[in-house]
Amino acid sequence: MTEKKEDRKQTPESFGEILRNFRKESGVSLEQISVLTKVNKGQLLAMEEGRWDLLPAPVFIRGFVKLYAKAIGKEPDELLNLFDQISIEKEYEEHKEATKTKEKEKNKKGYLLLIVALFVVIIVSLMWLSSHRKRSTIFISKKNEESKINTTSTSSIITTTTTSTTTTIEEAKEEKGIKLVIKAKEYTWIGISVDGEKQKGLFLHEGDVITKTAKNSIELKVGNAGGIDIEYNGKELGSPGKRGEVKKLIFPPVKKEDKKEENL
Repeated sequence: MTEKKEDRKQTPESFGEILRNFRKESGVSLEQISVLTKVNKGQLLAMEEGRWDLLPAPVFIRGFVKLYAKAIGKEPDELLNLFDQISIEKEYEEHKEATKTKEKEKNKKGYLLLIVALFVVIIVSLMWLSSHRKRSTIFISKKNEESKINTTSTSSIITTTTTSTTTTIEEAKEEKGIKLVIKAKEYTWIGISVDGEKQKGLFLHEGDVITKTAKNSIELKVGNAGGIDIEYNGKELGSPGKRGEVKKLIFPPVKKEDKKEENL
């Protein structure tokens, strides 16, 4: 089966699959290879997935392949010959350019969603303020007209007004849901799933900012955890991990008790 893969024209993806198969046959984990080669685990994973855009220049990738081969007990020349079949320079630049174009289109959609979300928040806030003012006016008028009513009746009116105001505030909080702002500090890949929908992957460049809103939950997978900062419902959380580290995050965060129940 390996010979058939070697005969056809190699692509970053097919070459990555060959690396992964060789590694599994050797019984060596990515963590072990990372320790032996001093190459970041995130970069090794990107190599196996054919994501050259997350790796440095092709000349460095070639060096990674050589170290990878030695770590799994393969002849470096065998893997380097397969690597050389890939028009890596062209693949690297074309993929990078295509990614930039897609990201520009996705960012436009993200900005539009942000504007719509802000508009909705403003409308809800205005409605709440208007409703609150009306209640306050009615309460003051009744108090002036019924100044001779006993203390028990007055307490009932105040209790009713307070309950109504509390309910309105809780409704506004429920409508707010989840808001996640992701700010890129360097080039990285992320995958996002909103309210259980199919995960959508995209690449972020330094300075890019995207905002996602959800009613129930947002799942986020990051290829370079140290390359982004996260803001969750207005609270700055900073970077979720180290540079080159692959992370999976869930918002709202899962409590420890919930994790124990899932494991059971």
